[in-house]
Amino acid sequence: NLITSYVQFRGAALTELSVSAAGLWSFGKADIALGVTPKIVKALIFDEERRVVNDAVATDSKNGDHFYFDTDVGVVLQWQERLRLGVTIKDLRSKQFISERGNPVTIKAKPRMGAAYVADQYSLGFDLDLTPSNAFAGELTRQDLALGGEYRWRKLALRGGYRYDISGEAPASFSLGAGIMLGHWVSDIAFTQGGENLAGALQFGRSF
Repeated sequence: NLITSYVQFRGAALTELSVSAAGLWSFGKADIALGVTPKIVKALIFDEERRVVNDAVATDSKNGDHFYFDTDVGVVLQWQERLRLGVTIKDLRSKQFISERGNPVTIKAKPRMGAAYVADQYSLGFDLDLTPSNAFAGELTRQDLALGGEYRWRKLALRGGYRYDISGEAPASFSLGAGIMLGHWVSDIAFTQGGENLAGALQFGRSF
């Protein structure tokens, strides 16, 4: 008897060549900044199937390149150098490609909004996806609400964050981190955990 199984991969790998322009306008206690990033995008649309029959693996991979023009935009309102509100839209033009295997791959605009309060010793902020993420081949979509804060004391900074999928399909995650500056040298450590995923990062650098 034959034992058969297969798995499909479908998606897009994007390479961008872009240039950015921004302007700042002041109105009393409020500042408004507007930024625009036009870009040329190369989209590698991949569609692959791997089939296993007993102990033999057969791979059928179909890839195709597509080139197009797109734009990212963003606007930020700052009030009295403390309160900040912002909205960004990445990939302003939604578009759909057909893979070499005849399957649709859609790249949608990704709008996101956020707000932050910046004090002398601490900062608080949140970000919200305004639409669910794009699913290429039936995988889980998510629409994240992210909350975070930082407390600064002398040369030390303590950070914490929480990310929650408001669509309820993906597990929530939290992160903790700390940073210290000694002279021109900077060190940061971070830890994140969500569902079955666990990750950590350690970074050293020098400021100029």
